[in-house]
Amino acid sequence: MAKIKVHELAKELELQSKDILSFLQEKGIEAKAAQSSLEEDAAALVRNSLGKKKAAAPAAQKAPVNTENAKPAEEKTQAPAGEAKA
Repeated sequence: MAKIKVHELAKELELQSKDILSFLQEKGIEAKAAQSSLEEDAAALVRNSLGKKKAAAPAAQKAPVNTENAKPAEEKTQAPAGEAKA
């Protein structure tokens, strides 16, 4: 099986190593430092559990787009001062 370092997995998931280490300790998987190697099954557990949380958070933070008051691009552009519109 392939192994991956905790810090590499953290970078992949855009998390901090200490968050992954805490998660692994809660699950009873021994990992003491960011340089610790994880078996692929432990890495998959982290990806499935913490990766989904990371992906759901940005989607929940997006504000709905209000297109009612949006102006078309040509209306937003104004002629420079001093020039008359044709």
